[in-house]
Amino acid sequence: MHQRRGFTLIELLVVVAIIALLIAILLPSLGKARERAKITKCLTSARGIAQAFCVYNTDYQKALPYYFGGSYWTGILAPYGASDKVRQCPDALGPNPSTAASVQGSASLPWANFGAGTDSGAYGMNGWLLDGGDASDLQNNAITNNKGTPGTFWHYPYVRNTSQIPMVGDACWPNGWPLADNQPPASVQAEADGVGSVNDQMMRRWCISRHNKTINMAFADAHAENVKLGDLWTLLWHSSWTPTVVKVP
Repeated sequence: MHQRRGFTLIELLVVVAIIALLIAILLPSLGKARERAKITKCLTSARGIAQAFCVYNTDYQKALPYYFGGSYWTGILAPYGASDKVRQCPDALGPNPSTAASVQGSASLPWANFGAGTDSGAYGMNGWLLDGGDASDLQNNAITNNKGTPGTFWHYPYVRNTSQIPMVGDACWPNGWPLADNQPPASVQAEADGVGSVNDQMMRRWCISRHNKTINMAFADAHAENVKLGDLWTLLWHSSWTPTVVKVP
């Protein structure tokens, strides 16, 4: 009668080594797949906000007001599907630890307590697509309207090149009016530290390294794509914008 032979120590060590090798090979791929899934979810959220903007326009045949009835775009678009939940990016989950009013976000945190309410989110609206005729809008953007080279509002929806006009994207603040002469922050770390709140360099509100030196952006035609930070200056933010390529540290 033959006895059943067990594994030798060397055979077990070989099996363990093979398993360890497979894990080492697969883990980076799994990490990339997980990050890709987050980016895809973020793209879906940005596209959903842009679609809500378009549906609003279909209802009212005009640009979204900067502020109306006690609400900013966050409250105005909420009934169209752009709720607090949709405005969250999986790579910038909160809550923001600060308890101050109107808390700025960062590359890894959402902004919070926007305006007089408790709205939060991880995306910012291109202010040049908002209604530029509202008094509160002009008041809140005096710095961009009094510079030597001011931007000009898009007369949405009567615009061309909608696939190149940014509507909403990953940001550390819910809105902004960037200008072509805005400079990128000094470093990626500075982006993450929330430097983008300064009013004279509003492009920094979007120039955050949320997805490995890229952000997700939805455009005026409601399509969304992943954009490199240096390419933000190539997009048509306002109607007199001159595209350029900027090197981001």
